[in-house]
Amino acid sequence: MLQQRLLRDDVFLPGIGNTDKDDVARLASVSCSGATPGAAAVKVIDGVTRALEPAFGPWADSDSHGWESTTLPAWIELRWEHAVPIGEIHLTFDSGFQRELTLSASDHTTSKVIRGPQPELVRDYEILLDGRVVLTVIDNYLRKRVHRLDQAVSASRLRLVAKATHGLPVARMFEIRAYRG
Repeated sequence: MLQQRLLRDDVFLPGIGNTDKDDVARLASVSCSGATPGAAAVKVIDGVTRALEPAFGPWADSDSHGWESTTLPAWIELRWEHAVPIGEIHLTFDSGFQRELTLSASDHTTSKVIRGPQPELVRDYEILLDGRVVLTVIDNYLRKRVHRLDQAVSASRLRLVAKATHGLPVARMFEIRAYRG
């Protein structure tokens, strides 16, 4: 239970996947407007919120563990057979962990640092429940976003529409979770 709570809060635990019984996203089918090869939409519910490199250890693999769209705007949708109450939505976007993001006295290191929001990060997006916009976000600069709705909404479809990033022409996302709230 503690491991699942840590994963829910975006802590990386090598080799541990999402088995959170309260996360209804795990029970959904996933589709999208388009995905680049190896970055299928269903990967947003596999429980891995980082790009893994085989050099990290025997538990790492070279598979992409996130979704990457083919263009912008783009959408990714979770669909349930029957409506479920949704009161809390967790989104984990790609924020360029593959680059050094550190302050340094080294000019060599500093020259590679992108100051400010990373180009991969989804900047503007909407969340729709059964086709109705419940949330619009402009100028996002956070990797992990937790949206708590004022009151739970019963829905059979949750769609994220990524409209813009801070620089890339595609949207990248590692995880979507949904809770009853």
